[in-house]
Amino acid sequence: MGTVNIATIATSIAAYDVTGVDIKDIDKIPEAVTDRQCPIMFPDPDNFVTGFELSRESYGTDSTAKKDVKYTMNYLFLYCPVGATRTLAAAEDKLYTKAAAILDAFADDSNPSGAIDAVPVLGNAGVLQGPNGDNFFGCRIAINILTFYEVN
Repeated sequence: MGTVNIATIATSIAAYDVTGVDIKDIDKIPEAVTDRQCPIMFPDPDNFVTGFELSRESYGTDSTAKKDVKYTMNYLFLYCPVGATRTLAAAEDKLYTKAAAILDAFADDSNPSGAIDAVPVLGNAGVLQGPNGDNFFGCRIAINILTFYEVN
């Protein structure tokens, strides 16, 4: 039986130090997000792990062959609530500045505990729904993960 360390990787990502951004672990996904909690990044509760792929990387029996695991961990980055006095144009520069700071954290540590490589991909900025259906300006961040399949 092999091991995949999704929870370990998520905990490592949550420990990244990004000034002014609260990064949550999978056991801390908020049920609702308020203005005071923003900017906040957390695992997408509806779409956290996608594209899971196991590939054989060497010859050998099933129990001895080296294998890679590739998948995407999907996060929501909510910068601020949509409101009467805020527009995407007004929030966009600061939103991307904070999103770039998140990408910098991955540039500083592209292999969080449990992963061989973690490459973030920033989605388009726009209106996203928070966990309770409220609208926020933000973007999706997809983190492409590569790990070795560890056989126990």
